Amino acid sequence: SPQLQRKRHIGNDIVAIVFQDENTPFVPDMIASNFLHAFVVVQLEQGGTQGTLYKVSVTARDDVPFFGPPLPDPAIFRKGPEFQEFLLTKLINAEYACYRAEKFAKLEERTRAALLETLHEELQARSQAMLGLGPDDERADNGGAAPGFFESFK
Repeated sequence: SPQLQRKRHIGNDIVAIVFQDENTPFVPDMIASNFLHAFVVVQLEQGGTQGTLYKVSVTARDDVPFFGPPLPDPAIFRKGPEFQEFLLTKLINAEYACYRAEKFAKLEERTRAALLETLHEELQARSQAMLGLGPDDERADNGGAAPGFFESFK
């Protein structure tokens, strides 16, 4: 169903912006996701003669550190470039803060360890090949000669 497809995409994000209609309650647990860690909720306020106003609230999982810019009190913004700048900054900072949450910190550590291990193995293999210290089966294929760095000085 289209709604399930939409949920599948939303669940892969780390931060979600939610536009809330009127006073409908928003419960973050309604969206089951292992990735979503922060929500920025925007609600249209009756501005009257002041133009379009938006009320903003933010919620995040417990292990997500605080991220700025802080919400003013009251957290009501007039539609315009200042609001856009605030919202974009808040969303970007939310994403960076979520990376420091336990789940993402562990993923980053595991990924970094795997990349370093691959880099080490590749460097070791290339160094051995350059020095002519490759495995014995490679030397046998070359007639016993290892065309390495040291052999070029003979």
